[in-house]
Amino acid sequence: MKNVKKYKRGQGMTEYLIIVALIAVGTIGMVRTVGKNVQAGFGTVANALHGKKQKVETDAVDKDAAKKRTMGDFNTGVAGNNNDGGLF
Repeated sequence: MKNVKKYKRGQGMTEYLIIVALIAVGTIGMVRTVGKNVQAGFGTVANALHGKKQKVETDAVDKDAAKKRTMGDFNTGVAGNNNDGGLF
């Protein structure tokens, strides 16, 4: 009976680690997607705190950057092939 309890505890820890890893991957993806806009927002706030009335310039997001990706084009842009519009 004691061993069964240990296995359940280990299983719970494994499930927890998998969930944490999935959340981390999702967070990294979101930060890469909206990172520049958040940085520009903080820049605007910092300028306002300094008494400046100027906005920080941001780049417009083009449709290629937000296109839907599927498993069919998963490897597109990987391994140093940066001229195809991929993420990497």
